[in-house]
Amino acid sequence: LGVEATYYSSSNISMRAPGRILWYVSQGNEKFGSMQVKACSRLREVVHDGPKALFKRFRRLGVYAWKDIYDLAGKNVDKELTALRFSHTERFPQPLNAEALRAIGVSPPYPGPRPIPHSTFVSIYNQANPIQA
Repeated sequence: LGVEATYYSSSNISMRAPGRILWYVSQGNEKFGSMQVKACSRLREVVHDGPKALFKRFRRLGVYAWKDIYDLAGKNVDKELTALRFSHTERFPQPLNAEALRAIGVSPPYPGPRPIPHSTFVSIYNQANPIQA
């Protein structure tokens, strides 16, 4: 990842910047995902807008092509999407699986972005990154 990037979602994510994002890699339909929290990033900005406006604004910050964003919007240029602009992604030396997350108090399912208390973030960060703890 570069220093800064953008994640797009078709759901109406109710997050506010500044903040932190924990990246959970799900198993997915292809059954290749690790089902672990593998990294964290700094959340810089949350923008809700149509796919054209978001692509124009953030096209320099990611790997998404117009086709990807158009497909995410269900091929509807009037559908509102959410863009999360983030930076300084840090991969964890010891990713946390669902069992470790449950022990910290974060229960599955992990459907997408949701807020957690700062103290929970610190526990996850310290356990996944023991070198910094």
